[in-house]
Amino acid sequence: MAGWYGAELAGRPTASGERFDPSGMTAAHRTLPLGSHVEVTSIANGRNVVLRINDRGPYHGKRIIDLSRAAAQRLGISGIGRVRVRSVDSGYARQALPQAPALAGTAAGPGPFRIQVASFHDEDRARALARRIDGEADRAGALWRVTLGPFKDARSANAARAEIAADGFGDAVIQPVP
Repeated sequence: MAGWYGAELAGRPTASGERFDPSGMTAAHRTLPLGSHVEVTSIANGRNVVLRINDRGPYHGKRIIDLSRAAAQRLGISGIGRVRVRSVDSGYARQALPQAPALAGTAAGPGPFRIQVASFHDEDRARALARRIDGEADRAGALWRVTLGPFKDARSANAARAEIAADGFGDAVIQPVP
């Protein structure tokens, strides 16, 4: 099941750090890496679109993905609709759609560093991921952030980030500890 969100969240920051644009071809998913692409197909009419994951969610009922208003309109979904979601890993999708801002990278300079692995609106989901990766879940405003560390130097932070990226969290961000 897929739902959609529109004007009520326009301009608000998404989990990727970009501002939500209801006219963009984007979606929210609970676990797929931010910046990854999916093909979403409406079961009712067979229409499909390729979307970039830029946010986390949905957090309602049995929905597996929340679509931008534009994506829902192209699929012919006016409320909630049955969909099939397929990960897309082709050069076409990566070139045809705008990319999420570059968030990840390597640490440089003196430590300590932490790695932000994910952020959630739901505390239980954040704590479950933190337990799974032996990290921490901390409240940050309206979100719960899952982090690893601290790491004493750039070398160890970079190695840990590479390891967590290989586990499917390619959008993990290395941050200096204040």
